[in-house]
Amino acid sequence: MRDQLLLIVFLILISNSLVAQNLGESINYTVSDGLPSNTIYAIEQDSLGYIWLGTNKGLSRFDGTEFVNYSPKDGLADTEILKFFKDSKNRIWYYTLNGKIGYIKNGRLYTKETGSNIDPINHQITSIIEYNNQIYFSSRRRIFSYNDSLDEFISDNTIYLLPKYFKSHSGLLLKTDTSILKVSKTESGHLSLWDSHNLRNIGFMISNNHKLYGISSLDDTGKESRYLHDSSYLIEYDISKKRLQKTILNIGLTHNMKNHTDSSFFIFAASGVYQYQLANHELTQISPVYKPTDILETKNGDLLITTYNNGLLLFHESPNTNCLIQTDSIKSSYLINNKIYYETLFAKIGSYDSTGSINNIDLSDLRSIEDTKSGEPLIIGYHQIIYGKTEITTYLSAVTNDHENLWYAKLDNIYQLKITPDSLMPVKTIKKPVQGKIRHMTNIDSCHFLLFNDLNTYHFDLCSSNIDLLPINSRINEMVKARDGTILMATNGDGIIAFSEKHKISTINTNDGLTDNFIDKIVVGNNNIWALNRKGVDIIQFPVDSGEVNIQHLWDLPGTVRSISPTTSGILATTSTGIYHVNENYSLPYSQRPVVFIDWYSINGSKRNYESQNIQISPKINQIQFRFSSPLTNIGEKASYRYRVINQNNLTEWIDISDNTLTFANLQPGHVTLEIQAKSNELGWSESTLVNYEKHPYWYEQYWLKWLIAFLTSLLLITVIGRIRSSIQYRKRLKSEKLFAELSARKAQFKSHFVFNSINSVRNYLLNNDQKTSDDYLVAYSKLMRKMLDVSNKVLIPLNEELELIEYYMSLEQMRLRHQFEYQIEIAKDIRTADLKCPAMITQVFVENAIWHGIMPLNDTGFINIFVALQQQDHYVIRITDDGVGFDQTDIKQKDQTSWGTSIVKDKTKLIKETYNVDLKIEIESKKGVGTEVSILLPINF
Repeated sequence: MRDQLLLIVFLILISNSLVAQNLGESINYTVSDGLPSNTIYAIEQDSLGYIWLGTNKGLSRFDGTEFVNYSPKDGLADTEILKFFKDSKNRIWYYTLNGKIGYIKNGRLYTKETGSNIDPINHQITSIIEYNNQIYFSSRRRIFSYNDSLDEFISDNTIYLLPKYFKSHSGLLLKTDTSILKVSKTESGHLSLWDSHNLRNIGFMISNNHKLYGISSLDDTGKESRYLHDSSYLIEYDISKKRLQKTILNIGLTHNMKNHTDSSFFIFAASGVYQYQLANHELTQISPVYKPTDILETKNGDLLITTYNNGLLLFHESPNTNCLIQTDSIKSSYLINNKIYYETLFAKIGSYDSTGSINNIDLSDLRSIEDTKSGEPLIIGYHQIIYGKTEITTYLSAVTNDHENLWYAKLDNIYQLKITPDSLMPVKTIKKPVQGKIRHMTNIDSCHFLLFNDLNTYHFDLCSSNIDLLPINSRINEMVKARDGTILMATNGDGIIAFSEKHKISTINTNDGLTDNFIDKIVVGNNNIWALNRKGVDIIQFPVDSGEVNIQHLWDLPGTVRSISPTTSGILATTSTGIYHVNENYSLPYSQRPVVFIDWYSINGSKRNYESQNIQISPKINQIQFRFSSPLTNIGEKASYRYRVINQNNLTEWIDISDNTLTFANLQPGHVTLEIQAKSNELGWSESTLVNYEKHPYWYEQYWLKWLIAFLTSLLLITVIGRIRSSIQYRKRLKSEKLFAELSARKAQFKSHFVFNSINSVRNYLLNNDQKTSDDYLVAYSKLMRKMLDVSNKVLIPLNEELELIEYYMSLEQMRLRHQFEYQIEIAKDIRTADLKCPAMITQVFVENAIWHGIMPLNDTGFINIFVALQQQDHYVIRITDDGVGFDQTDIKQKDQTSWGTSIVKDKTKLIKETYNVDLKIEIESKKGVGTEVSILLPINF
């Protein structure tokens, strides 16, 4: 701490911009930060934690990060807010220049009209006070009170001269320009004379410790001769003794007073804020702020002072940070050998010591200023190195040092220089091991380095010239070596990458607690790692590769952090407001989870107050917007938010957002619950704030209408489907009837064909007087015809009936042809003919052809065989074989000859295929002099 204390001592001596030590560091908020005006009359903090500011251009709310401004279009009574009064119900009453009254509660603005029973005020309010649960008001000409239970104002409509209310041990008093009146406890507030002491020309009076205090500009003679420019009089009026006492105040012109405690109050003069102690009558300057108007001590101990034309001043006394220089022109700073070196925004390098500012150097592109063992600073730029007697001017793409040697990359080489007490001595030159410019490099030891060349990261052994590509695909902004030898890489979007001596690679990012993954700079401290990112500074505790990383954010640095550098006991942080020293053992003195409050919601661009009820949205609205905020407890804190949506019992994932405005477009009918959480420190996410809204559907989007339409549509579909099914069944029935008619016609053709042949046979028997054979033939013929009649009305019949019918037919033909052929019917053992079906009389034509075209032309007895067997898994075959004369199939095709019976079978087969959608095949093989074989392939299941 020695170097830090020495630095603070001489900075106090040389800097005119140092903040008063009793108030700590300060931030000055002005219109450039979002205030509506730099003239602020009043300040107050509500129960939620918001800071409210009354200005000459409206009302402003400060949550610790941003200002939200209100005007009459937002419900404000007037644009010029003069004073605040906070009552026991946490309402902040405000009054305006034109006499309008309103109050703030739970972040909402409320305007109160005095009503028709009170004469128009037409003058600004001079006081607001609470007494016996009633609020009393006074204007320059009127007095009135507000009754909470009746929600109305009461007044006697009497004209008074400059009335103002005060509280004392004797009750409620009303001071006028000529006397002091006591207010009775009745609702009418009857007045009686308390004292006729002349208290004219005493402004800004307050009551404290049963006395009235005010400021007077009269001289000792009691005549209003002139205003005192260097002094004023403090008037003390003892209410119980009715005695007046005057004390001179050598603080110049005064313009306001405010109670602090029961034993002190504040006086506001052009020269600053003063505190007056009642016990010893001592007056102490709190701050030399020019033209202060009001003061507030926040819940976490920060002090806020408003000014007439210089905005808002926030004073923060932190055990973690010390403001060394307050300025906005420093870009970076370094503490080396009890000197503070700095880089300005105007490309100047300078330093401070006990003798003042020295060593001003023009350097437009400073990279860093490093400490050395000699205590001489090593100034490193992108085109220049300055150390002692050495000055190197060249383009330096990358530089690193270990306090004994310095290495820099230039073009195709890496140069090594030894750091002596007063110069840099060349050691050797190494050929650059990779293509492209080396952007960053750092040494692990005297031989091993890490290099980054815009594309890749390499591990380079300078002693052996070996180089290995590392599995790191991030863009590197900086490389530094930690005290344990770990190389830390600041990346552009991937957080911090750590490379240990054991070549272990680990990553620290927002999932581990970093506030941002874009890291600009890393500083290695004694116990911590300090990481500068877009959102400020994160503090990471060692070790970084332990698997569990403890990270907290540096909250109480005012302004935007521009640079950080190491010291022996912490870091130097350069911000847009000055240079600060941050202690190594950083901790927040006061911290709590933020609470999310809904400021307003907007429907199609129209803002409305959110009153914690379900928001009802008409069908024509397509967009809703929510604005929310979180009052913060620590200086510099910034809240981050996340939300998720519950929509018809569907819960979405959390979505992180940095803005505090949510917009939902293309709204769909239904109820939606919006859940919002905030986080500003390492304590984690806040409790959820729930917002409910419901969009009503159009009449044609109503659920009952949808159900009715669905029901009617279902009925219509059922009716249509029923009609379609009936139509399909009707068509199928017509097709079946057509098929049956066609098959019946074919069967009739079969019958006529066979009957014609049978009658010829009987005729031959009768011509030959063979009556017995004729009689036997007719008996057999009658059995066959009876069987044919049984199957005549059927498309499919059991296979055993088909075989029985064909056996009748063959026996009849055998008799007619006098045993000119023999026949045999064979059935395989695994065939159950009663279970199989086949088209009726499908075999008759082929048996007839075998007899008449195969056997009859022979000069010898022929043989016909019918064989039934299973074929594959789902078919069976009827094979009809004869040993007749056979024929040449080629000749038949060329002559296109087909018998009448075969043509009938083909037509019948085609009709059965179309109807039953089955695989039915008939194959005929024949050879002259050998015979003919007909195979009928039928499905087992029709």
